[in-house]
Amino acid sequence: MSIVLQKAIISSVVFFDLFDYPLTENEIWRFCYFQDGFNSDDCGLENIKKILASGILSDKIEKKNNFYFLRGRKEIIKIREKRNSQSIKKFRKAKFAIRIFTIFSFIKMAAVVNFMPSNNARKNSDIDLFIITKKNRIWLTRMICAGICQLFGLRPTEKNIKDKICLTFFISEDNLDLKNIALDKNDIYFYYWLATIFPIYNKDKIYEKFRSANSWIKKHLPNFQPIILDKKQRITFMSSLSFLYNFDFLERLAKKIQLKILSPKLRAMANRDTRVIINDKMLKFHSNDRREHYRDKFFKKYV
Repeated sequence: MSIVLQKAIISSVVFFDLFDYPLTENEIWRFCYFQDGFNSDDCGLENIKKILASGILSDKIEKKNNFYFLRGRKEIIKIREKRNSQSIKKFRKAKFAIRIFTIFSFIKMAAVVNFMPSNNARKNSDIDLFIITKKNRIWLTRMICAGICQLFGLRPTEKNIKDKICLTFFISEDNLDLKNIALDKNDIYFYYWLATIFPIYNKDKIYEKFRSANSWIKKHLPNFQPIILDKKQRITFMSSLSFLYNFDFLERLAKKIQLKILSPKLRAMANRDTRVIINDKMLKFHSNDRREHYRDKFFKKYV
């Protein structure tokens, strides 16, 4: 049996173990991770089933209740089940905020990110959103979204982030390819971040365009699949009031205001690396970007 595919299976189980998240057979197939890139080895579901059923990986992986996990880690099954119920509340709050955002802004896509798509949100965590805006409207959109969150008490504070809306990543529709912000090698957290984006609002098929622009992640996640929401989960296109402020000077004003109130910490970090990026096509405020941390933890555990 393919050694490469065995390593890819183990890699996926190890990574999700970092977040106390056991995987089903289908999830292992979907998230099968090739560290050195995908080659001609068949990573189809049937081959993965054969490897899992053979017991060849039993020294590393166990199975219980249709979940696969690292040997000795069966307790994470209960953790996954508990977090599933916690995530439902957070999802509803995210949908509430996004529904209002789309009325007053130039949003093309609004998605939940950072593993909440897998219903794995921790009880006291905030709700991370990733937003794609209309071209030349990124600053105005962010200011409007931040204002709405402030009005409804949804902005996180130093003392309280539970169930708050985190608005730290915006891109414009003319900047969909995110390959240039990946770490040099094996940015595993970022690859999975891309693969698990949960688009609640999707206008003009921008999610499909975004997936196409980032299809390069198939080198590591060849079974990367789109997330398709049912009618109850997604927000359909709504009539927008954005025509009321369709002026370039408001975009410039929004930029000027936000740059002026930008924290000294973010100002110092801006555009020095991929943690904090500030320009007219991307606003990324991840001052506590932990991708290297999780990459190091992954390789330490994988070995």
